[in-house]
Amino acid sequence: MPQRSTGQEVIFSFLKNGTPGPTTVADGEHVRLSPQGYFYWGPVGLLAEYVLSSQEVRVGEQRARLRHQAWQAYASYVLGGDASFTGPKPRRPFDPKTGKGGALELSVRYPGLDMDDDAFPLFADPRAP
Repeated sequence: MPQRSTGQEVIFSFLKNGTPGPTTVADGEHVRLSPQGYFYWGPVGLLAEYVLSSQEVRVGEQRARLRHQAWQAYASYVLGGDASFTGPKPRRPFDPKTGKGGALELSVRYPGLDMDDDAFPLFADPRAP
């Protein structure tokens, strides 16, 4: 199964039939850790999350435990309302006749991804970006 970006572009893929070399297979323990924390107070919202995936893989007789990590930090500020986990909550509904009410959320996000260097070149598909 390929790893995809938030825009659904393939950014990493293991070797599989039809690619140069044999197929990479999961062979052993797979551990996932994915803590998340968030805080909302009035118009301010903060969210952070971290994901660790540790998988034992094999290609022929070659074996490795690959550790991939991803994270993001997110901050937002809502004009005309309050921030929440499910999205901005306007203080007043938007009235299209008067153009008043509603809310505007301003946000910034900082993501990161670290694929295990040991995945390259033996276990990864060299044709994937």
